[in-house]
Amino acid sequence: MVRHREAGRLRKSADYTRLLPPTFVGTPPFRWTRYSNVLKATLLLLAAGISDQPPRELGQARDRATWKGLPGRNDRPIIPSPAFRPDLMAFSIFSKPAPKPKGSAPRDAGPPKDADIPADNHTREGKSTIWKPLAEDIEVTESQPGLCPALENAALLFANNQADAARKLLAESVQREAETKRSSLAWAALFDLLHRAGERQAYEDFSLKYVVVFERSAPVWDERREAKTAKPQRPTGKGFVAFTGRLTLDEPNQLPALKKVTDNQPQAQLDVTGMLAADDDACRAFADLLRQLRRRPYPLQWATLEHLHRLISEATAVGEQQNEGHWLLLLEIWQWLNDPSAFDECAINYAVTFEVSPPSWEPLTKAQIKAVEETQPAPPAAAAEDQYVCLGNMLGPADSQVSGLFDYIERHPALNIDMSGVDRMDFVCAGALFNALTHKHAQGKPLRIVGVSPIIQALLMLIGINTACFQSPKR
Repeated sequence: MVRHREAGRLRKSADYTRLLPPTFVGTPPFRWTRYSNVLKATLLLLAAGISDQPPRELGQARDRATWKGLPGRNDRPIIPSPAFRPDLMAFSIFSKPAPKPKGSAPRDAGPPKDADIPADNHTREGKSTIWKPLAEDIEVTESQPGLCPALENAALLFANNQADAARKLLAESVQREAETKRSSLAWAALFDLLHRAGERQAYEDFSLKYVVVFERSAPVWDERREAKTAKPQRPTGKGFVAFTGRLTLDEPNQLPALKKVTDNQPQAQLDVTGMLAADDDACRAFADLLRQLRRRPYPLQWATLEHLHRLISEATAVGEQQNEGHWLLLLEIWQWLNDPSAFDECAINYAVTFEVSPPSWEPLTKAQIKAVEETQPAPPAAAAEDQYVCLGNMLGPADSQVSGLFDYIERHPALNIDMSGVDRMDFVCAGALFNALTHKHAQGKPLRIVGVSPIIQALLMLIGINTACFQSPKR
């Protein structure tokens, strides 16, 4: 009871006790002891903030309130604090910008209105960005002369087998867009597409416009081009199979295709013009298949069988017991060439090398001999052994002609690629071709691409092949 009365006297003597929360009024003294120091500081700050007295009188009032009768009181003098000013709180959200010296320019001030602002790509309406290089420090060069947006789009459309859309796009662009009109490659691609579509009248009309733009004669319509094909003509009523690149057992368009055609067609033609190399296991399987066809007898017609003979004979050497599959295929080639004396010589060399009895000669039938004699001649470009000939449509990342290019690159110091027989190449195959031409074995070797059509040349230039690598075919 005594302690409760002391608390009541304190409440009556000190005016600032009215600021206490109701829960602290009349509470036991041990709570006052626990929070004495905190309450002293808090109540004094609050009292100083709401008082209308000057600081001196406020300090005397605080001195009169000495907290007498409270247990655990602190007899040290209370340091008076200045009056509470909310506008002087040291929080950044209430802080005002520091005064700036007179004559200083604002931080974000732009250039004077009458100042000359350099005209560059990084200044707009007098407001400059952080990075402002001078216009004369930037030099723009044309990496692939002749390419323009319309030609690039047309090349992609043609690669996607949309020749009509590509032709219409170029026909409109060479008349409306100045950049396309100045590109001779775009005009050549347009003439190429018109020739493919057989639109001779449109070809003649654009030839007159070409003369006006470039002040020289336009390419003439090639009558012989209509008779040209990307690969040997498929015989009517016969099966047709073409081996290109490297002969392997995993390629479904090679040995499996030949077996399927010969099983379903009474006569077939095999074109080995684009064949560049062969695995030994594939040669053995090829020789077994040819032996079966010869013994049926099946009238197989060949294209460039001499090319296959040269390719296989390079991998055989007398006295070296390796590449037996190549030896067996070479013996079968002599059988189909119908040359008994050359076969006997090869058979003896084979027997000496592998220490076996020589195989015997098996003559062809008259129908087989006639089929071999009717072999179509190879394209002129294929006669050059240092050239890599590409034919037909080159599609997909695993095109056999692109795969065979790696073997050609390893064996030749200079890369001469004849693409005069290529009808179309899609974008994925073009990327695979670029990877082959930039392979480590191709680095440092001169590259020459002959006979590529303008629309395919635009695609190859688009993926990164330099325009200096393309050459027109000799006429």
